[in-house]
Amino acid sequence: IVVKNDVRIRIFGTPGLERFRLVRKVLAQGADGVLFMIDGTNINETRTRRIWQEVTQYLSGVPCIVAINKIDLISRLNILEIRKKLEFIAGIPTIPISALKGENVFRVLNILILVIISMNPLLSRLVKYQNVPNSFKNIMTELDIPLSDLKAYLRWLELRNLIKIDWKNEKISLSSLVIESIKNPGKVLEE
Repeated sequence: IVVKNDVRIRIFGTPGLERFRLVRKVLAQGADGVLFMIDGTNINETRTRRIWQEVTQYLSGVPCIVAINKIDLISRLNILEIRKKLEFIAGIPTIPISALKGENVFRVLNILILVIISMNPLLSRLVKYQNVPNSFKNIMTELDIPLSDLKAYLRWLELRNLIKIDWKNEKISLSSLVIESIKNPGKVLEE
């Protein structure tokens, strides 16, 4: 999916049923972020808490946001009640959406991308090397990582269109979304 400023993401999902536990564990490997979807019309607090515990176990440290789906079928008051009832998601960005009507769907994906970017320490360090030729050695020295690790990580960023790389001249260009997210995260989240 191309979400914003040509940034690309791949989404994999599983239902919250017990029989999908192994699938969730497999999909957790290499995940960049988590969109934890809750059905606002059918809250099973015990099951939701158990799956949340799986997420925090399998994906410790991975950026996460919560989407409360089916807001077209529930009142605003119910959304506040859901947040209160599921106190274990306190502090996690929580966005009400309606997948059926398309309300806030791209907003929630944009916010997930911005949370991933903001939690990525390398991206903020790369700003000073923006469009600087032969910068790989300096980046390797600053991060104390070998060239192979740096190239693997830069490829990961490039595949998501977060950066463009001139491999021959060892020059990077960050996407406008990344630059704006680093310089002014609050403004980007408001869009």
